[in-house]
Amino acid sequence: MSYALRNTLIIGVLLALVLSGGLYWVRNRLPKRIEALEERKKERKEYLEQLTRIYDVYSSIQSQLDSMRRARAGRRKALPSSAPPSVLLAYLDRLLRTDRSGLTFTFSFQTSVDRRDYGYTVCRLVGEGPFRDLYRLLWRIEHGEPLVKIASLRLERTEKAFDNRKLYGWVSFELVLEAYYSPKYAALDEPWPIPSGDEIPDLYNLFYPLVLPELPPNKEGLPEVEGAQLLAVVGDRIYIRDRKGRLVALREGDRVYLGRLLRVDPDRGKAVFLLNKGGILQKIVLQMSPEP
Repeated sequence: MSYALRNTLIIGVLLALVLSGGLYWVRNRLPKRIEALEERKKERKEYLEQLTRIYDVYSSIQSQLDSMRRARAGRRKALPSSAPPSVLLAYLDRLLRTDRSGLTFTFSFQTSVDRRDYGYTVCRLVGEGPFRDLYRLLWRIEHGEPLVKIASLRLERTEKAFDNRKLYGWVSFELVLEAYYSPKYAALDEPWPIPSGDEIPDLYNLFYPLVLPELPPNKEGLPEVEGAQLLAVVGDRIYIRDRKGRLVALREGDRVYLGRLLRVDPDRGKAVFLLNKGGILQKIVLQMSPEP
């Protein structure tokens, strides 16, 4: 056997061994490795998705925290050295006088809780009155400087009559307050300060009926346009004789009994009123009589 042939055979055998080993690795080992890598990729993807969810939750919590911090910064709170029931009652009375509230209630002391560096007095109010007045009282308590916590509140619609007429939007309530104090961190003197100059945001009265069973009386003596006669239209002004025979001059937006003058149409000699008849909206159109 020549030297060249021997080398060729050796190289061929080596190539066959390499190809056999490579084929074995591709057919047996590579799929398992690919499967392991795919599984690892899946785990990494799930981990990244979990991190994304955690970041979203963190961002939401951070946003809520910032909002609460801003709200807290706008509500300066301080503690008195003590909070006897008499001081709390005097504070509530001054809050009610600030808004000329129509609330009436009985005030009772429940208990006093003393901790290491602070304590709180628990009192109970049971009464009734207009829901809006109760809302204003609660708003002032929440935004006042003394730390008075609303522990519980129970509301119930109630019927009330005055001068043989029903009063709507009234509630009976049971309110439990906790007035906090701290001899160690006291920063308030008596009498407790009340908020002043704060505009209380308006709130829809959930306890006021959508439709009233009876119409309120015309205590202000406003013009009554139902059955009225339109006498003249001059520019944006109209002249009417109302149901009681009174001569009245009105412009758009002026109040009438149960509503307002909505629109004046001088070209057609017409006036449109919008009335709220106990929760039911009604348009009243007055038309000038054609000249004979």
